[in-house]
Order: sequence, then C-alpha cells, then structure tokens
Amino acid sequence: MMILKYRHVFLVLLLMGLFCAPVLAQEPDVKDIQLRAEKGEVLAQVQLGLLYANGEQVEQSFGEAKGWWEKAAEQGAADAQFYLGKIYASGAGVDKDQLEAKRWWELSAAQDNVPSLFNLAMLYINGEAVTGSYVEAGQYFEKAARLGNVQSQFNYGVLNTQGLGFPQSDETGYAWIRLAADKGHPDAMGFIADLEKRMSAEQLATAQAKSDELRAVIPQ
Repeated sequence: MMILKYRHVFLVLLLMGLFCAPVLAQEPDVKDIQLRAEKGEVLAQVQLGLLYANGEQVEQSFGEAKGWWEKAAEQGAADAQFYLGKIYASGAGVDKDQLEAKRWWELSAAQDNVPSLFNLAMLYINGEAVTGSYVEAGQYFEKAARLGNVQSQFNYGVLNTQGLGFPQSDETGYAWIRLAADKGHPDAMGFIADLEKRMSAEQLATAQAKSDELRAVIPQ
C-alpha cells in the first residue's frame, strides 16, 4: 500500500545526493587509498568505493564501488552498508532491488547511521518494498531526529500534528518543528505560524517547554 496523503510534506528525495564524498583539504592519493584498502583498512575501502562510484581520479565503476563497500560492510562499516543500500535502491550497476536496499539500511541503521534511518522512514512513507506505515516511518524519523537530523525533526513533527501513526498532538509536533525551524528548515517557520494560529496560550506554553527540553538533550 502506498501512502499518498501528506506525502508532499516529506520534502527530501530518497536518493538525493546519491554518493556524497567528504570534502577533503587536498586531492586524495588514489594509490595510497588502494594500498590501504587492499590491506583491509575499512575507511580506505569506503573511500575507494566512493571514488569509483563518483568517477573521481578513476574510471567510474559501480561494480568496483560495490565490491569495496561489501568488503567494508563485512567488517561492520555503517557507511558502507548505507552506500550498498543506495546502490540497490537506485539500480546503479545492479538490478534495482528495494528489499535488498532495505536490508543494508537496517544493518546500518542499527548503528545509528542517520541517512539509513531517514531512508528507511521514506520507504515506509512511500510504501516501497514494504507496506506503507506512518508508525514505522515515525519510529525511524524519531530516532534520526533525536540524533540531530533536521529534516527528520520536521517530518516527525508533521506526523504528530496530523495524527499520522501517533495520537494527534499539536504540542509535540510544534516542539519538533520548532527545532527544525531554529536550524533554518525552509518550511518549518510557516508550519509553526499555522500551528500558533490554532493553539491556545496554554497549549503554546506547553509546546515551547517541550521544545526547550528537546533542545537541551539533542545534538545541535
């Protein structure tokens, strides 16, 4: 079942920024990375996979990228598991397989990898390879939100204000969306303004107190 109502609210595309490499102060030494990867260094295997996926200093090859990420994933690297999920979700060099993507993201999410948590939530929002479920989506959004992910904070707040997967609560929704607004989320301020129009002074005070509590314990 694909969930359609309110899908437009969850703004970030599942595959946006497909293979994002970290910004480095200088151009990476491919030969050095290759040598370290062959010796089994996990970070080098992840980085070499990114170079192949993006065609940076090497000929682009998703097959090579997948191979190096599999080696890193076997050693428990959450980033490699996330990228393998991306490969299967997008069909980059492999047959598109959302269930396989989900399997890799679940392994990565178990290590609190935020992109994997977010993508799993989106699978349940979109009803892709799984039965659509706001409850499941909300659980993943909440975990990512508590780890400081702004889009997840916004999405989780929206679910609460709409009563999608959770008891409807303007106060809880406001608290989370307020966090996203404070970090510059482009749609959060408008959502906050709409909530304030329909909330009583007592509700607003409760919501602001909840937001302050969250702000005190969530990474900024």
